[in-house]
Amino acid sequence: MKLRTIVLTWAVLAAAAQVLAEQPLTDKLPAKTLAYVGWSGRSLVLDGSLAGQMLIKEPAVGRILAGVRELLVKDIGGESDRKAFDAGWALAGIAWQKPIALAVTDVRADNGPPMPRVVLLIDLGADRAEFSAKLDALLTELAAKLGEGAETRRTVGTVEARAFRLDESATVTLGYLGETFFATFGDGLAEELIQLKPEASLRTNKAFAAAMQEVGGENEQLSYYVDVESLKAKLLPPAPAGEPVASGPRGQEPDPRMVLDALGVGRLSAVAGSVRIVDRGMYTRTRFFTPAPHQGLLMLLTGGTLSDADLSDVPADADFALACKLSPSAVLAEIRRIVRQVEPEAEKDLDKALAQADKAIGASLEKDLLVSLGDTWVVSSAASQGGFLTGTMLTVSVKDADKLNKALASLEAAAGSAQPGVIKALTVKAGRADVRYLAATVEKFPLPIAPAWCVQKDKLYVALWPQVIVSAVENAGRNPLVKSEAFAAVRQKVSAKGSMLCYVNTPAIVRHLYPLSLLGGSMGTNFLVSQGGMEGGVLWPLPMSRLEKYLTPEISVVSFDDKGITLEGYSAGPSLATGLPAVAALGTSISLPALGRARQTAKQTVSASNLHSLSVGMIMYAADHEGKTPPNIDVLIEPYFGSNTKLLVSPLSGRPAPRLVDGKIVGEIDYVFVCPGIQMSEVENPAEFLMLYERRENYDGAGTNAAFLDGHVEHLSREEFFKALEKTKAALKKSPETDKNSPQDF
Repeated sequence: MKLRTIVLTWAVLAAAAQVLAEQPLTDKLPAKTLAYVGWSGRSLVLDGSLAGQMLIKEPAVGRILAGVRELLVKDIGGESDRKAFDAGWALAGIAWQKPIALAVTDVRADNGPPMPRVVLLIDLGADRAEFSAKLDALLTELAAKLGEGAETRRTVGTVEARAFRLDESATVTLGYLGETFFATFGDGLAEELIQLKPEASLRTNKAFAAAMQEVGGENEQLSYYVDVESLKAKLLPPAPAGEPVASGPRGQEPDPRMVLDALGVGRLSAVAGSVRIVDRGMYTRTRFFTPAPHQGLLMLLTGGTLSDADLSDVPADADFALACKLSPSAVLAEIRRIVRQVEPEAEKDLDKALAQADKAIGASLEKDLLVSLGDTWVVSSAASQGGFLTGTMLTVSVKDADKLNKALASLEAAAGSAQPGVIKALTVKAGRADVRYLAATVEKFPLPIAPAWCVQKDKLYVALWPQVIVSAVENAGRNPLVKSEAFAAVRQKVSAKGSMLCYVNTPAIVRHLYPLSLLGGSMGTNFLVSQGGMEGGVLWPLPMSRLEKYLTPEISVVSFDDKGITLEGYSAGPSLATGLPAVAALGTSISLPALGRARQTAKQTVSASNLHSLSVGMIMYAADHEGKTPPNIDVLIEPYFGSNTKLLVSPLSGRPAPRLVDGKIVGEIDYVFVCPGIQMSEVENPAEFLMLYERRENYDGAGTNAAFLDGHVEHLSREEFFKALEKTKAALKKSPETDKNSPQDF
């Protein structure tokens, strides 16, 4: 019986651990989901964390939020808007406590810019009825604002769905799958979710499961995943079959895949990560799945492995320390490789810029300065070095001290000769070390800084004041950070083999900044009280005696292996280390429309440039032919554009450029010539007279780019285009000459 109990207990614990590690609502998303962010909702573990305890146990937090809410309500005009706000606030109060998933299931670019298909899921459980009532109140106000016909209702299977058309291209569909609320953006996505079978869900995606297994674990609070490989396939043009991706001629837009390869991220296949509650703090682990060798941008994260010796000069009272392994010579060589791969001719420009720098400093940046520096870089700030922030210093390992000193002497001489009588180099002693610094005045005003440097043994020290370096040199190794208990406590939470490490002594920094927070906090709370948004006293920020209970130092580390790069972080609550990777994944989920619009805008700009060139060519033709516009576009190309037919196609259509055969254009073009053979001087308002426009199908029948007879180009809405077309029709004196490019509207 005892053995049976033990086995059952272990089985229950194993099942519980499995549930805790499972990403929320993945069983309700398609298997080929491109980007996913999941929030596990409120739990006893979250409430027991340092961040959770501060939110729950400190009444000031709740009272500040209540005050902000009251202030917002006062600024809302109209009963309808107040009802909508109250409903939205109540919905948010329910939703954040529940498991939530936000995902991009697909990106479609059939006709126009890439448009993501986005879904929001909230597992409401027993709170569905309350959530539904608040949502109905909000939707009632929304429907009234959008007007009649904006809302439609339909039944999909057994699910009642409500759809709201926000504009011509945006429809949001809402409904419930059992106790799970869904909101979708994208035609047909709601139907896809409703009909989704468990065996075709994201939870069964092996690549997703393998990625999350490497970053997830017990008490997972936030999860995120991006299928980068599939996104690239959706957003980038296909690579030529059987041909290596290469750079194009100078000035021509390079192939995006080639640029990604040059930057070292071309083989990045996925990004996955999680935020877990560990020892009441938040542990973040993000994995970039990309095989070695790590080149380009990734090289900055994979320069080597830091040791305790590399941090030996950072004092124990450091407020901040950032250390990394990075060879400056290797970085310059990698920059050369990237430039050479993206645009080979640009390497000459780089060499020219380096030669100019060498001439300015009187030494070789590459052969004298960079080659003499090592690969260990440390930035630290400590009170024992010179105060909070002012005690900030950079140290770099040195390979050749003599060569470095000569290069620094050349830099010093160059600075003095560039500003004679303004900058003077001086020396102070720090034991056996000579600390050099610059004393400078600008327009008779003495600067409050004195940039300083010193080469001592195998390290270069750089700071804004010589006192900082003197303190660092004289205290070197006496009480190092690596022997600090506070540092050791968080250091063991992350990988011991980091190529980059960042340590922040949050409790110490809060003490330094607390006086400023008192001023700002008092201003904020006094403002709320003055506006009637808060009754009774409230202590914000929290008294130091309470605030310090919720603070710990935080740390983040970057490590790497042959299969990818890992970012880890540990802190008491949300911070850059814990939040930035998740925000990046979330940004990927919600910013694809902006990406598509940016690409669309860029192509639209290129097309407008084509139109401008063509309109200038036509004006030049008219100047050469007694003021008459050409009979067709064909006659322009060879004499005015050197047979460059690429001007005749828009990047939006993707058509190949036509050929010029015996002076005639062979192939389709994207620009419609409106006014062949007319006398330009007879047109009364050339700024309102259409000369050329881009075919409207490139914009799905909406607006389009247009060039006018005075040479200016602008993008017209559908209404503006037809208005300009009608004006041109009325003013146009038809010529007996016709043209194959004349618009069908005429």
